Amino acid sequence: MLLNLRTLTAVELRRNKLIAVFLMGALGLELTTVAPRASVVILVGAVMAGILPNDKVAVLWLMPATLLVGVLFLTQPTWQMKGIFAVVVLLARFGLLQDKPIVQSATLPTKYTYDLTGLSRKDKQAFQTAFATGYNDIQIINDLVKADAQLQAIADRYQFELFTDNIMATLAEKPERLVLADEFLYNHVPNVLKIIRIYMTVQKQTAVSQFADEQLEQAQNTLVALFKEIKVDYHVLTQVDSQALSEQIAIAQQTMYNRN
Repeated sequence: MLLNLRTLTAVELRRNKLIAVFLMGALGLELTTVAPRASVVILVGAVMAGILPNDKVAVLWLMPATLLVGVLFLTQPTWQMKGIFAVVVLLARFGLLQDKPIVQSATLPTKYTYDLTGLSRKDKQAFQTAFATGYNDIQIINDLVKADAQLQAIADRYQFELFTDNIMATLAEKPERLVLADEFLYNHVPNVLKIIRIYMTVQKQTAVSQFADEQLEQAQNTLVALFKEIKVDYHVLTQVDSQALSEQIAIAQQTMYNRN
């Protein structure tokens, strides 16, 4: 059973390290009369691991390396036995311990119908994270926009809610097109959200200077440009379907022409 060190708290990791240090020390003392050099190596490694402040480095690298070196200094076992001991240490290190980020799948909104067949586990996780983040940002934008008449008018004029909803629905049905939505998910939507949040903060200030008024107007113009880009994002995402339709029409027309 794999033990991911990132699932342990700092206290748990320190406690487990000290237990391992104690066991290494006991092993080193046990080898004092049988293999003095191996005993010294293991005892020194145990002490260094005990005082090393980075517990992960101590558990993952220093202690296994110490045991491997200690195996080499064993006197009685044959080289075959030493090889077996070394393999056991390596299996314990790389077969039981790991230090990997904990990946949690994002929860997809139930509003859409998804077709994730054919995606690998890694691709599914990437899609779920990107989709859920984008959807949450869009919902926040819609809520903020409704609180300001000017922003609401701009969003309605350029159909922000309609186009973003259509983009997300298309991605849900065809997640393989996620790569075509990079600009939308990682640039346009986040920038819209950042601008609107700052816009709302500045607008709520009681004493707004002429400079602030100019910045608010510039923010509105930038939002208009971003909303236009989101329209382009939608067309980029769906032009594949338009091309497929054109090709199918051409095939049908060619078939009818050949029959005539």
